[in-house]
Amino acid sequence: MAMDANRRRRYLVKRKLQYRYALMLLLFTGASALVAGYTVFLTGWTLFGAKLAQIYPQGRLHTILVSINFALLRNIVIILPVIFFIALYYSHKIAGPLYRMEEVLKAVGKGHLGFRVKFRKGDELKEMEIALNEMIAWLEQVRTQTNEKARCFMESCDRLHDTLSKIKDLPPDLRQKIAEMRKRRDELFL
Repeated sequence: MAMDANRRRRYLVKRKLQYRYALMLLLFTGASALVAGYTVFLTGWTLFGAKLAQIYPQGRLHTILVSINFALLRNIVIILPVIFFIALYYSHKIAGPLYRMEEVLKAVGKGHLGFRVKFRKGDELKEMEIALNEMIAWLEQVRTQTNEKARCFMESCDRLHDTLSKIKDLPPDLRQKIAEMRKRRDELFL
């Protein structure tokens, strides 16, 4: 069951990033294939062209050249969509963790420190997962310490208020200041 909870349901979680990544990979691969293919092709024809022209009639050589060009372009057109889908699949190993970190950071930004980042097996950015979880744990610890200090401060304020309220001849302006202080304390911590 735990395996099903971590199973990818959508591979396009950060569409713009993933499409841009796949397109860059596709363009780079396509350009590389064209350059490499035509470099080998043109080099071969430069070396063998003159010798083949003596063996084959000129019309037959042109037909062979056209069929080789067509086969090269056909193979590139067939392989590019495969490369595009493979790029989308592997881009999810980066986009998935980015999406998860974004969601956890939104929750932490709203004060919910109980969230932790958990990547799937095979995902990239594991160091970011560890660093983000350590940061959230530290924030949780700081908030706990701050809340404890605030509780101690509130108890001290209450004791001071109780002690001062027992004094009968306390000047009215001092009583007013104590009431204001208590109100501000309540605004800060409640």
